[in-house]
Amino acid sequence: MRIFKERSEWFDVPNDPDNTRLKVAYINEGKQQEIIAKCRKLSFVFIDGKQENHMVPDEIMIRNEGVDTRVLDWENVYGNDGKELECNRANKIKLACEKGFSDILRDMIEQLDKIVDKEREKEEKNLPDSLGGSPE
Repeated sequence: MRIFKERSEWFDVPNDPDNTRLKVAYINEGKQQEIIAKCRKLSFVFIDGKQENHMVPDEIMIRNEGVDTRVLDWENVYGNDGKELECNRANKIKLACEKGFSDILRDMIEQLDKIVDKEREKEEKNLPDSLGGSPE
């Protein structure tokens, strides 16, 4: 088993007149599950007249935690007053609520996942034989 270095990448927002760029972090499956696990809410369900309590994912909390964890920095993001916005949790959440942003971020995450997969495959291939890589 190998712990890999943290990875992030700058991406241009497509077709953006402000030339916005986002620095997006790679998050491994363990961190993704950690975010989902902490973003739960209590739900009440009535079955045959009896109340049952269930913990269910809170989609808004997941979105907010996800965007705050994934977006590390940005360039050329402006508020409705035309002033450049600081890259902080509150502003990331505002941006996450904008129409189309989730699709843009999802595309960036998919691109970064592919980049990381290729890098890790190459790293693992080049490990010494005792660590599971090729002997070359």
